[in-house]
Amino acid sequence: MKRTVEHIIDDAKRNGTISENDILQLKVMLDGGIELDLDFFRISQPAIPTEQAAKLMAWLCEHEKNNLVNDIFSVDETAVVRSATYSIHFCGFYNKYTGNMPIFKAESPHGHFIFFIEDDKPFVIA
Repeated sequence: MKRTVEHIIDDAKRNGTISENDILQLKVMLDGGIELDLDFFRISQPAIPTEQAAKLMAWLCEHEKNNLVNDIFSVDETAVVRSATYSIHFCGFYNKYTGNMPIFKAESPHGHFIFFIEDDKPFVIA
């Protein structure tokens, strides 16, 4: 059964988390031209479930290892990526000419940064 935006938001409110599948479903809706009110995500920033956050942080760590070549992360952002204690939150979408990119916030005791992923690379935007 295809989930509606209302179901996804209700689950995120109830659980305080949003799954990768729900984010991808919202992206498909937006890319298909459906207008969505995503203020809830910008304001509440539900967390990504622990397992999915761990995979995403491991992926960010791989990119951090290549940071000298690609210059993706600042010193502060590198401290967040290297932290053993972290959380990742979904913040909405960044509308680019290539489509709607999910925006995430990585947080740790060392600070936070906001990023999206395009062409298998992280792009820090704040």
